[in-house]
Amino acid sequence: MLILYGVPNSRPVSAVLGLCLIKRQPFTPSPTRQNRDAKRPEYLSNVNARGTIPAIDDGGFVLWESHAILVYLCHISMSSGAARGRSCHDTP
Repeated sequence: MLILYGVPNSRPVSAVLGLCLIKRQPFTPSPTRQNRDAKRPEYLSNVNARGTIPAIDDGGFVLWESHAILVYLCHISMSSGAARGRSCHDTP
């Protein structure tokens, strides 16, 4: 299952969170604060060496930068059987 690192009051995180909800993408939130949690050694070595949020981990595939994450989520949404052929702008 997709893990979303970040806090909802961050605009980039809220964009990713919103798309997950719209596309009904299952995810596990991992509350990660930019100035504290994202600077910890385990986050830096396992998730994002830049120490920024948002970031996702989709079964070992780790990605950061909100725009890249949004494109990825649209791609996996369009690739799934239920959403095949839909634009990322379409609602379910």
